[in-house]
Amino acid sequence: MNLRRKYGHPEPHRVRYWGLGNEVFGDWQIGHKDAEDYAKFALECGKMMKWTDPTIRLVAVGLTRDPDWNRIVLSKLIHIADYISLHDYEGNDDYYEELGTLREVERNIELTEADIETTDRVLSNCGKAATISPGKVLRSSPWARHFNRRRSHYHKRVTP
Repeated sequence: MNLRRKYGHPEPHRVRYWGLGNEVFGDWQIGHKDAEDYAKFALECGKMMKWTDPTIRLVAVGLTRDPDWNRIVLSKLIHIADYISLHDYEGNDDYYEELGTLREVERNIELTEADIETTDRVLSNCGKAATISPGKVLRSSPWARHFNRRRSHYHKRVTP
């Protein structure tokens, strides 16, 4: 029985954005993986998903403040994933200290963009084109909308 139809939705929901996991780097997660194992698993899942619907957009799991994780994931998933997601949890009782975390959030975005550019350069030297470009960093934080608006000029494809 199709539960979607049973509960009044005869047509598919047409979900366009799909995460290839969530914080799988953490040992508190069921299915915890290191970067290599995650990238292999996400690549196979991503291929199946894109074969089913080539119009979907896939989001790879990134890791804030860990360029090694991001470089491994980017090098393996750069041809299947459209975005990389960073999770950053900020919280401070002091209002001004909390505002100061904006710089840390922006620095994490810049570091990940540098990882994307490095991976892109390495792959272009091998004659491969990348699909993730600077500005394709998704943030999971209260400041995400602010940075997405402020940095919208980065949201473009980069062709090697």
